[in-house]
Amino acid sequence: MQKIVDRIQKIKPDFVILGGDLMNTAKASYVEAFLPFNQLKMPVYATLGNHDNMGDSDAVLQIFEKTKIKVLRNQSVDIDGIQVVGIDDKSYRNSKKLFEILDESNIASDQAYTILISHQPQKLSKLAGYPIDLELAGHTHNGQFFPFSLIIPLLNDYSY
Repeated sequence: MQKIVDRIQKIKPDFVILGGDLMNTAKASYVEAFLPFNQLKMPVYATLGNHDNMGDSDAVLQIFEKTKIKVLRNQSVDIDGIQVVGIDDKSYRNSKKLFEILDESNIASDQAYTILISHQPQKLSKLAGYPIDLELAGHTHNGQFFPFSLIIPLLNDYSY
């Protein structure tokens, strides 16, 4: 992680967003792996992915609480007029529908710009009616493994 943090430091972004799938299981020793994020001068926001939910998600959250990484769980934050909204991965939602999660997230329509962090990319049609300017997601890994490389573009509006 230190190499990643060093690269982030060189770029000097206003904030950092992590799209989830940061660990498969939580082990106390993983805290050290994420401590380099504490060196960053800018805020770091994340959403949990389905891999983060494979074990004890509370233990994953406890690891992040010891770092500068703020996990947004159906929450929003304002960063100088940019609203960043993080929603739980559907593996955490307990059968809640996407619109229920978005409604709970308090998306403000008066913000200049709104970024949605959703681990699994949403179909753009599901976001219609919400003032979301940009969605950032993880999960698909760009279909880097065959045969997923053939399927991912069919399931998502955009592949990355």
